[in-house]
Amino acid sequence: MLAASADGNPAVVAAPIRWSAHIIGQHAVAANSVFATVQLLLALGIALRPTVKIALGASVAWSLAVWWLGEGLGSVLAGNASPVSGAPGAVIIYALLAILLWPAGTDRPATFAAGRFVGRPAARALWLVLWGSLAWFSIQPEVRSPRGLSSMISGAAAGEPGWIAAIDLRAGTLLDHHGLAASIVLTVTLAVVAAGVYRPPPGLR
Repeated sequence: MLAASADGNPAVVAAPIRWSAHIIGQHAVAANSVFATVQLLLALGIALRPTVKIALGASVAWSLAVWWLGEGLGSVLAGNASPVSGAPGAVIIYALLAILLWPAGTDRPATFAAGRFVGRPAARALWLVLWGSLAWFSIQPEVRSPRGLSSMISGAAAGEPGWIAAIDLRAGTLLDHHGLAASIVLTVTLAVVAAGVYRPPPGLR
């Protein structure tokens, strides 16, 4: 599973992924035990006030490592990244959340929690970058091909419970050969969400 995330990536990205996957494959039980322990310690550290900053900082480093070696940078360099297939990768959003929710002094005013540490302009810019990148990924050539989104959605049915698989397969059938139109709708929707953070309060909500 880990080695497969190297596919399509530049050699400088793919080589460390394959190397780490080989090491983990030889010691799967030990590696999984270490990974589970690290993540439990991060969770406990974030939950405890005295260690929250240390744990959040460690979670950013952990997220970046897993994003590269476990998710292949979310396929953003492979040319086939799409929000439908999970790009830019869930774990990089954990790092973003750790930064936005970093504990700040109570004397710093903010109208929302994510703006207390980095400030409102930076928090809004990060929102724009995240959702804007999703819009960009949605209009890439492989995604907007006639069967691009259809194949991604149908492929997600494998191994799912019957009722979820049926939804995936039905949606994939409906979008078959309508990849460009579906991609444009998805891109516009995500772009509106990205820019919406700069609208006045009623439109923002």
